[in-house]
This record gives sequence, C-alpha cells and structure tokens, in this order.
Amino acid sequence: MPLPEVILGSLALPLQFRASRWGAALLEMRHVPVRLAGNVLYLPGRSLFVTEACSGLRSLTALLALGILIGGLWLRFALSRVALVVAAIPVAMALNAVRIFLTGFFVYFVDPKLAEGVMHLMEGWVMFVLAFIILAVIAVLLTRIEAFVPKKKAA
Repeated sequence: MPLPEVILGSLALPLQFRASRWGAALLEMRHVPVRLAGNVLYLPGRSLFVTEACSGLRSLTALLALGILIGGLWLRFALSRVALVVAAIPVAMALNAVRIFLTGFFVYFVDPKLAEGVMHLMEGWVMFVLAFIILAVIAVLLTRIEAFVPKKKAA
C-alpha cells in the first residue's frame, strides 16, 4: 500500500532542500558560481531544479530495504543490523548530494544537455550502485567487528 501524497511530500521536501544545499556547497567548493534559492540551483546561463524525484527518497527507501536484507543475511546481532540500516540514511543523502553536484558540474563545465535524458538517468544508477557498495562495505566491517564477540555455546 503506497504512502499518502501528504506524507510523501512532507518527507521529500526536506530531503530536496538538504540535497540542494549540499550539492550547492560541493559546487562552491569546486569554484562553480552557484546561487541557491530553495531547491533551485542557479548556474551562469542555466538553472537546475531539484525535483521531488531528485529528493533521494526513492533511493533512501531502496537502501533501507537493502540494509534490512543485508543485515538479516550477514549480521548476527540486532545492534549491528540497526547500525547498518541507520547508516543507509547518510549514505543515501550524501550520494544524492554528489549526484546534484555532478549534474551541476557537468552542466557548467561540459554541456547543459548532460542534465537531461540518458546521462542524467545513468548518473542516478551509478550513484545507487555506489551507495549499495558502500552499504556492503559497512556490512563487511560490521561482520568483522562481530567476529570479535564470542559466540554463545549451546546448553
């Protein structure tokens, strides 16, 4: 059963604004002239609108589900599983900001057409695969930490 639009909107909007702020900050760090107004990034001769689809809510939902799945399959302790699922949140948010940064960077330095179509879609897929890899690395680190905890002996 899908969530009501009111709830989705109340979750997506803050994520849009945060991703926009982080993306703009990353662009500024690379000396790209950018002005942020809400969830619109203004570059010289071009404006990028961070839409609800770019809020990262979908990738966050997918990464939370993957975190639950990986935690259930690989991890022994509930605390480790919770840590993995919680780690999915900043991973999704940071990589969404990187995607916005890359879009702005490519638009400014290469070609404005790179903010649309197949390139934009591929960028999203690459970021999601990278997020999945980061989540898997965190899970492997947690399994190594769990290896130090002695197993309980059967009575």
